[in-house]
Amino acid sequence: HARLAEDDPILPLWFEEGLASILGDGALFEGRWVPDGLACWPLRELREENLGHDEIERLIAIQSTDQVSVRDNVLVHFLGWAVAFDFYRETGSMEYGEWLAELDGEGRVDEIHRRMQRTLNPATERTWIKRLYDPDPGVRMATAKGLWKLRSRMVLDKLVEAMRREVNPQVRAGLAINALAAAGEISINWRHWRYLREVVEQALRGVVMDNPGEQAALLRLMSSYSQRGEEQAALDALRGLSRFWQE
Repeated sequence: HARLAEDDPILPLWFEEGLASILGDGALFEGRWVPDGLACWPLRELREENLGHDEIERLIAIQSTDQVSVRDNVLVHFLGWAVAFDFYRETGSMEYGEWLAELDGEGRVDEIHRRMQRTLNPATERTWIKRLYDPDPGVRMATAKGLWKLRSRMVLDKLVEAMRREVNPQVRAGLAINALAAAGEISINWRHWRYLREVVEQALRGVVMDNPGEQAALLRLMSSYSQRGEEQAALDALRGLSRFWQE
């Protein structure tokens, strides 16, 4: 927010929040911040909301000084993200000066709605997930982070597929951790769960974290999934590995 306020102090609230959501979505990899931009919780929630023309018009009129409900505050953030993400995918950069110009005029609500719908199209995430095979391991890590929030069997399968091919140990750990989290969000049978546990254990074997706390958490995680009734231990271990999965 500070960076955006410095660049342009008069951005509309919804647009500023959307930009901030993209800039803040990514992963720290080998000392550098790698942006991603696909915010999975907003994506899922906006699909359920199914915002129409009138509600969009009301949301984009909200200012930072207005007293609004928690729901409206959340939707302002999410709507802004969806529109900004569509521009980001389209242009490949965060040079947002021209984006607002495109949204100026009588048809802006329709354009906002159109761009939101393009982001919410399932084809968008299917295309974005292909970044799991990007040549840059940092991009692969950033892409995997948070995908579990989509609550999708397709996402789980893609994470496992990428995990089995991944050569970078840190990225492989990120894929494995997000795969476990994704499995916890959907219903899978015991055979699939046993298979997942086996491939995750294989993927994590030999992975060494630079951070001693993360290394201890990783060992606890592997131990918890090798025994029955250790769900709480697994959750505790995941908290120590939050940089891999927490958006």
